[in-house]
Amino acid sequence: AAAAAAAEVKLRVAVYYGTQTGTSERFAREVEVELKRRYGASVRVRTSDLEHVTADTAEDVLTSGDHEPFAIFLQSTYGDGEPTDTSTDFAHWLRDLAEDGRMPDLLEDKLTYSVFGLGNSSYEHFNAAAKLVDKSLHKLGATRLMKIHL
Repeated sequence: AAAAAAAEVKLRVAVYYGTQTGTSERFAREVEVELKRRYGASVRVRTSDLEHVTADTAEDVLTSGDHEPFAIFLQSTYGDGEPTDTSTDFAHWLRDLAEDGRMPDLLEDKLTYSVFGLGNSSYEHFNAAAKLVDKSLHKLGATRLMKIHL
């Protein structure tokens, strides 16, 4: 029965969130519920706080043989355009890797993604963290499913 259930899964999706006050986590859970409601057993969704995707684990999480090939990032911006406390390590790892140019194709053919930014439009650096994640993923060869939504 487990083999039959596994065979039915056609799409594996990771929903990652970086949150300060819980808003992006709540939206991430809503995305997970909606994906399961729409696609049932044909989709497997894993929702995770970006605090669990650290500089030490990020490459494996995003590229290992059993990673989810589709990812949705719900990234909040906090304070003066910074990633949230829980997503700072991931966002800075991603930025640094994208900027140093050593691995421009790290995510090529491995990850299709979409980024949704959450933040206060009165911030001087509105959605800067989401823009950073989107730009960095793209520079590392990941494929945008759709343009960033702010």
